[in-house]
Amino acid sequence: MPEAPPSCYQAPQVSRVRHDWAWIACLAVLSCTRAEPPGAESEPTLHLKAGAGPDASTAAASTAAGATQGGPDDHLPFEPTGEKLASIAWRTWIYTDTGPNRTRLGYLRAGAVVDARGPAIVNSGCEGGWYRINPRGFVCVGKGATTDPSHPMVTWSSRRPVRGQGFPYVYAMSDEPPPHRYFRLPDKRAMSEVEGAHVLDRGAAWLMRARETSLAERLDGLAEPPDFLTPTTVLEKPYGTKSPLRTRSAAGQAARGSGFALAHTFAWNDRAFGLSTELDVLPLDRLVLHPEQSLAGVVIPPGHAPEVAFHVKGSLTVWKRSDSGGF
Repeated sequence: MPEAPPSCYQAPQVSRVRHDWAWIACLAVLSCTRAEPPGAESEPTLHLKAGAGPDASTAAASTAAGATQGGPDDHLPFEPTGEKLASIAWRTWIYTDTGPNRTRLGYLRAGAVVDARGPAIVNSGCEGGWYRINPRGFVCVGKGATTDPSHPMVTWSSRRPVRGQGFPYVYAMSDEPPPHRYFRLPDKRAMSEVEGAHVLDRGAAWLMRARETSLAERLDGLAEPPDFLTPTTVLEKPYGTKSPLRTRSAAGQAARGSGFALAHTFAWNDRAFGLSTELDVLPLDRLVLHPEQSLAGVVIPPGHAPEVAFHVKGSLTVWKRSDSGGF
């Protein structure tokens, strides 16, 4: 990564465990604590980080006239220099400035890469240094962000949502029984140990049916896993999420009714899998895929009031006001 992983992660599902393991699950939950989002500390003592980005004189020249380094008036757009910053947290906060009274402008999801500008501004609120990003705001480098675009978390989360479509990702819900969450590509022995030997036949049959229909085309052709996902790859969760107790290959079973966004879908060991945006490897034969969605947004021209409604099914009567005021 190279930073140490957080002491505990959280996924949006809760593991279902057998009664004789319930006390272990309880201990795992009790030991989990949600860390403050990166950059949440305050009481800054401002100074520039040596060797990070341009020197102080260059930074001063690139700052708007009268602006204070790291201040609310110093977060405006800038010409990219090639310097990049990437999110390695589930939610990396973007702030208005680097001071104690800063507020949040928004956040970056894991894998997002943006233009950055140094030099890094180090204070007690961010030991790794604050960087300006485009189009505006400051991000703290540390557990939530990195200046290394080759960071494993950036690679694992490189599939970004497809904007402008009905569904940015492929979406699915837990079937019955819900899927187990693997954190590595499981071999057939691991699948049998975790789920029972019967899942191998079930998974192979599901994969065959998918390839005989148009479903495989929707699922990236159910080809090989992405290049970064090899039998030796052990996936970690983005900072800011939690993970239940792990066994040799899996991190427990998802809860009933859990929903997933799938960034990648592929075939492995005669079974179809999806890699979720929270970096869980999920067997697709334990999921119910959402039908494709064509409903999308519309562009509202400047100066027009956003009086827009979507009609999705059934008949609809449209009424117009006449000159007399009636309809």
